[in-house]
Amino acid sequence: MRPETAQWRRSHNRPAFYMVVPTLMEAMLEALGDRELLDLVRTRMSDGASPIEVDIDEL
Repeated sequence: MRPETAQWRRSHNRPAFYMVVPTLMEAMLEALGDRELLDLVRTRMSDGASPIEVDIDEL
């Protein structure tokens, strides 16, 4: 299995499970986390409140 690929195994001619290398799984989980964070930001930005500028180094 090449490092960047996913493979699937058959059982009775149907996909039974998918095998994903750890680096690909990590990338997928990171993308899902980013997507959830983006949805949260969009929700909070649409509630009408004014955003506050913050310097990350001062936190």
